[in-house]
Amino acid sequence: MNLQKLRSLRVPTARFRAGEKVLEEGKPGGCVYVLVRGEATCLVDGYEVGRIEEPGTILGEISALLRSNCTATVVAVTDCEFHVIEDLPKLMETDSQMALQVAQILAVRLVNMNNHFVEVKKVVGELHSRLGKYLPVFKRTN
Repeated sequence: MNLQKLRSLRVPTARFRAGEKVLEEGKPGGCVYVLVRGEATCLVDGYEVGRIEEPGTILGEISALLRSNCTATVVAVTDCEFHVIEDLPKLMETDSQMALQVAQILAVRLVNMNNHFVEVKKVVGELHSRLGKYLPVFKRTN
């Protein structure tokens, strides 16, 4: 997301120390965080699913757009600073460029997730093929 634009709109910032939670999975969301500096990790069900290092990366957009609880936990790895967008839908209504940026970010994440899903399916299929010869040892008896 365009950090210069956020500065020009005077979007407030928040700082988090290393180890602090920015967002917590299952808790109410609403605000969107845009990384200004630092590094954070994204966890789902305790598993790391991504590192946030690139300034302009947005977090919390899903819960903000769906008005739902957070779908992931984000923890600062280093001291971090974020722009805090309190009402993303309103910002997107008033600024079509920002809306397009959010849509593009979500589209890239969807493509990446689809590619990851395909890779997982390939690995599972390969494991199934390799283990298939051992399955007769555990024949079902009805």
